Amino acid sequence: MKNLSRLLVATMIASALFVGCGNKEKEAATETEVAETAETVEETAEEVEEEVEEEKGAEEGTLEAYFEENPDELDTIVNSSSSDEFKVEIECEGNKMTYHFILQDEYTDEQIAAISEQLKPTLEEESMKNQMETSKKLMATAIEGTADDIEIVVIYEDAAGNELGKGSF
Repeated sequence: MKNLSRLLVATMIASALFVGCGNKEKEAATETEVAETAETVEETAEEVEEEVEEEKGAEEGTLEAYFEENPDELDTIVNSSSSDEFKVEIECEGNKMTYHFILQDEYTDEQIAAISEQLKPTLEEESMKNQMETSKKLMATAIEGTADDIEIVVIYEDAAGNELGKGSF
């Protein structure tokens, strides 16, 4: 989209220059007029691009679009996943769904290393992979896609935002 906008701006600027300078009988456009025209065209192109992005929203048939249309379902997932020990935040971008499990405490570097070692086997367990595969199949049904189209990322963090462990399924 940005390349298209740049091309559009360049075309508009070139057109403005030809209109301003094309007729020998007319006064030549001054550098200031050309700069002002270019600035106005660029601002207009940016406004149009922003409007298009707002209207576009998430691509149809993606998790992102599904949860934009069904925010209560995402809230239910967040609320059922959170506990007294950690809160959960979920991001969706296209068909990638990222779970952030944020623990309430901050940890030292040594503690982070120890926790990371403890989490590693959990994130690699077959039962975890099977659970995520089941979740992907359920989500795929909702977006009329396949489980292979979906990526689930699980990230454990401490309260300071330090990553303790991460798995991608």
